[in-house]
Amino acid sequence: MFTRLFVIIAVAVAYFSFSAIFKKRKISTFVGMEYLILGFLLSKFPLGQGLLKPLLYPFLGWIGLLIGLEVDFHYLKELPRHFLTKAALWAVGLTMVMALGLVLLTGNPMLSIFALALAPISFRVTSHFIPSRGIDNRTILFFVSILPFFILLLFAGAQAVTLSPLSTVYMICFSTLFAIFSRALLSLNHKPEGLLLVLIGVIVLLSETCAVFQISPLTVSFFAGVYLANTCKKCDPIYRDIAADEKPLYMLFLLLVGMLSGIPDNPEFLFSSLSIILIAGLLRFVFVKVPWFNLKTHPWAYFMAPGGLSIAIGTDIWIQNGGTFPAAWFSAFLVAVMILQAIGVMAGKMGDDK
Repeated sequence: MFTRLFVIIAVAVAYFSFSAIFKKRKISTFVGMEYLILGFLLSKFPLGQGLLKPLLYPFLGWIGLLIGLEVDFHYLKELPRHFLTKAALWAVGLTMVMALGLVLLTGNPMLSIFALALAPISFRVTSHFIPSRGIDNRTILFFVSILPFFILLLFAGAQAVTLSPLSTVYMICFSTLFAIFSRALLSLNHKPEGLLLVLIGVIVLLSETCAVFQISPLTVSFFAGVYLANTCKKCDPIYRDIAADEKPLYMLFLLLVGMLSGIPDNPEFLFSSLSIILIAGLLRFVFVKVPWFNLKTHPWAYFMAPGGLSIAIGTDIWIQNGGTFPAAWFSAFLVAVMILQAIGVMAGKMGDDK
């Protein structure tokens, strides 16, 4: 009883403290952590959380679609080859080093796939790419489109290795079928309202199918989104409308994830959180010190945290391995991301002020 009361008070204090600090520093509080904290608070009350877990599948489906729609090869093919090479090596390097660190700390090889969730550097689930004059669009594309693309390719490859051969076949078949099916439906409809309804219906059907066959809704809908972004150009206005609704989608998703994960009161949770923060911080510090990655001009960059994309990948792994995945590690991962985000935004703001 007292433990639960202490956790509730601590979560409430953290929520209002973050809000006050960010308001004083004139930083946007919309980095997701306030909704995650609120979810942790609600997890301490019996609200039928078990009945809400199936809702994670359509949320992950929408997030995968949003990320996939940003991978427009029309923009990417204009980038120099070394830019794409850098993105691929960054994604692979971050993932491999993070995986090695987690395996050495825990002795649990299964957590190596979980390292994929810690590799991206992104404050939000995704950001819509709008080409701008006078701004280096390559940098925007790197964080918005290229890096998430390579990260999710790695994630799909890791799943293909760790899943059973039948599940891998299901994942490939569903990605292909839903992409072609969605494209056919969109080509038959010419009204904006109808196009949006078609996309909503397809994502819900796709996500629930993935739930039945226990495969990744994030991966399947991501590849469907990539296909649609490059084959159905008439739907670009609809894609922009979907991206504009990202904030409420993200808010509800993080609130739901916080409610379902909760914060356990055991030493393993504390050790896991500190381990993730230390590995992530050290890893980004190393990447800043390597001039090839062109981050040396931004010394605060190593504080930048894995954000919304990371939480989406981690949640996707969690719901697929609910019975075998260490629950304390998932909660620790969420708390570590939240803390790293706070440090990253504050450090970034201080860097901009100089």
